[in-house]
Amino acid sequence: MEKIEIDSIIRSHRKTFSLEVSNDARLTIRAPHRATLEEIQNLVHRKHAWIVKTRQRVLERGRAHRPKRFLEGEKFFFLGEAYPLHIRTGSLSPFMFEKGRFILKRERVGDAKELFVDWYKQQARTIIEQRAGTLARPGGFRFSKVHITNAEKRWGSCSQKASLNFSWRLILAPTDIIDYVILHELSHLRHQNHSRKFWDTVASVCPEYRKRRKWLKENGYRLSL
Repeated sequence: MEKIEIDSIIRSHRKTFSLEVSNDARLTIRAPHRATLEEIQNLVHRKHAWIVKTRQRVLERGRAHRPKRFLEGEKFFFLGEAYPLHIRTGSLSPFMFEKGRFILKRERVGDAKELFVDWYKQQARTIIEQRAGTLARPGGFRFSKVHITNAEKRWGSCSQKASLNFSWRLILAPTDIIDYVILHELSHLRHQNHSRKFWDTVASVCPEYRKRRKWLKENGYRLSL
């Protein structure tokens, strides 16, 4: 039997174990503080087949997903929809989104990725901050501010000072997925963990959270440049 290497062990005030295989096939074990290394290794042994299968699927998926080349007609996501890129000679603006397509000035093709990221960040800052305010009110959540980050491993986080942080890549996802991540982080304002009470809070404000979380796990790798 192939030996499974654990890339990260995260201990917290939780009662159960969980296994996560990231988009780069790294294995993370979340465990209670009291868990012994032997217990963790026994868990990995029991889940050996699942881990191997999941890692293989992730690696195959990664090979199928090619980095963007910023070519004419290539499609890019925004709010869950794919829009084509048009490269225009002599455009006054280096980059814009107009009439259902991205328009890039030909003279700035070498800066395409940077221009895309800057635009995505601007959209994320406006849309996610507005959605956070709208979604917080019914549940009585109070946050201090919203930050847009370059995070690649986490879609969102919540600080102890009630600051909400979201990766700009989230703006590529459908709006219902964006709302789920926002509600997930808002729920952390009450429970700074992933306890049963935390998930009960998430379920109360986002009844379809399991479906949306599953979509993000299966499709998150596509939300990148």
